[in-house]
Amino acid sequence: VAPRYIDLQKEDVSLCIMPLFHVNAQIASMMATMQAGATVVLEEMFKPRIFIRTLKKYRCTTFSGVPTIYNYLNEMKEAEGESLDFMKACICGAAPMPVDVFQKFEEKFGAKIIEGYGLSEGTCVSSLNPLNGVRKIGSIGIPIAGQQMAIWDDDGNELPDGEVGEIVIRGPNVMSGYWNNEAATGETIVNGWLRTGDQGYRDQDGYYFIVGRKKEMIIRGGENIYPKEIEEVLYEHEGVMDAAVVGIPDKKYGEEVAAFIVPRPGSSMSDKDIKKYLRAKIADYKRPRVIEIVHDLPRTATGKIQKIKIIEEYVGNMQLINRVNGNVRLPYNWVYGAGLAKFYQGMKDEGKFYGSRNPRTGKVQLPPKGYDGTTFEEANEWVELPNKGTLESFTTVHMEFPGQPMQPPYTYGYIKLEGASTHIYHLIEEIEEADIRVGLRVEAVWKNQNERRGDLYDIRYFRPLKD
Repeated sequence: VAPRYIDLQKEDVSLCIMPLFHVNAQIASMMATMQAGATVVLEEMFKPRIFIRTLKKYRCTTFSGVPTIYNYLNEMKEAEGESLDFMKACICGAAPMPVDVFQKFEEKFGAKIIEGYGLSEGTCVSSLNPLNGVRKIGSIGIPIAGQQMAIWDDDGNELPDGEVGEIVIRGPNVMSGYWNNEAATGETIVNGWLRTGDQGYRDQDGYYFIVGRKKEMIIRGGENIYPKEIEEVLYEHEGVMDAAVVGIPDKKYGEEVAAFIVPRPGSSMSDKDIKKYLRAKIADYKRPRVIEIVHDLPRTATGKIQKIKIIEEYVGNMQLINRVNGNVRLPYNWVYGAGLAKFYQGMKDEGKFYGSRNPRTGKVQLPPKGYDGTTFEEANEWVELPNKGTLESFTTVHMEFPGQPMQPPYTYGYIKLEGASTHIYHLIEEIEEADIRVGLRVEAVWKNQNERRGDLYDIRYFRPLKD
């Protein structure tokens, strides 16, 4: 069925960039192509800088990817002026694609996106927008032949067009059950219908739209809030490259809305800018009270944002803080990361890494050149320890290694910051792997204390990560 919906012919060439353990690669990229007698080009992984070159080299007519891949391509400066108008269809699935990302890709590359929907439990493809029919941007399309879709309420009653409920699927494509897990099977398969866990609605033309995951829905003070609605608005902001909206625990409302935003390169937006932007876009009760500007977002191997990991790490960070005034919160960036080389390089990119001082000897030390494969500039020009009396803003990071020999990361690191946002990332994960007791003390002094009153910085103390 799938080859017919994207008009695959023997002369077509499909580029497979998804990992082969993922049903998207197995079904959408490979089996559908081979069923049509067409050609599959296998890439080891998605490599942004050579992706378009590969498409042109093999004259690929189709590929299947997740929204993250399309977003990467939109942001690639190397892809400016490139055209993909020779392609028949660019398939998107696995996660809802933001409308802004969809429109920007088609405008930039001249290629047509076909967005669809499916689950591993439903053999990957259950609905698609027609290639040569009416495409509705933001929709996951209509059910393909041989499959049924419907919208249910919590009690299993079918809902009319326009009402939001759970998307359910039935057909020969649906699994018989989970291996050796009758309980999970009984919860998921009801009278032959697969309960997907995705919330959505059907319009009067029979097109389906996703509003979010049922488990991701935020309930704030009794109000249901769908993260996707807020994320769509965030993606429309010119300074936002990536965004994830989640619910975090809150004593007053049960859950509070939090937005984690990756800015576009060169953007200087702050959390205040985002709050001001959202004020005119969405209702007050839906607006995020917590906004974190972050370096990146945790993802699965297939590119899906790991919202559970975001929540776990943010809540975990909150527990690390010994509250000074009872009202101090920790930026997400300070604990999410992977690797000291990236930490050093990130500091050099974000502000300026000045070196580190050994408290036992008083000598300034520098990260070793080429540490972990990263090449650093000649470090002499960095060695300029900040002067508390002259800098408008500065941060001191104090790291203690009781009973441990001095080794990277060194005891003191100094970073000069140009703006009001402090980003210390790519650090804690490496420290935890070292299995040593670590304590951090972080201070920040701001040019205008009144402007920052009650906000992130002042003084904060971290409890030891290791006992």
